[in-house]
Amino acid sequence: MTSPSVKGAAWGKTHAALYLDGWAAHHWLHQLCPARLIAVVAVLPCAHPGVTLPIVHFILDLAKRGDAAGNWQETHFRIGSVLMAHGLCLVTSLLLAMLFLPGWIAWTGISIWFLYRVARGWLALNDRRPMPA
Repeated sequence: MTSPSVKGAAWGKTHAALYLDGWAAHHWLHQLCPARLIAVVAVLPCAHPGVTLPIVHFILDLAKRGDAAGNWQETHFRIGSVLMAHGLCLVTSLLLAMLFLPGWIAWTGISIWFLYRVARGWLALNDRRPMPA
């Protein structure tokens, strides 16, 4: 993307004003497509709207996949879909692990403690001694 020539331009205009004159303004607005907007917003601090950005990116990937068929961008759209699917699986499995893992750990610990108490009780009963308090 090249900027328009500044030859013969009025001295009072800034570079940005010169750039936004004529065809350059249209060309600049054309470059501001949703995918680039998402990429810019993703790196801005405090501008990331949580899970909305990846979902919008995934929807755009699905919508524009046909336009990219047969050129170098095809792999980008395919990998984006695969990464989204893997990310969903990872997040789902981590959420399920956070839900069930503490219960499994508690169940295992209580079961081991219960088996220890039963075995200790049977050994004390076999030796005809009382259980220590």
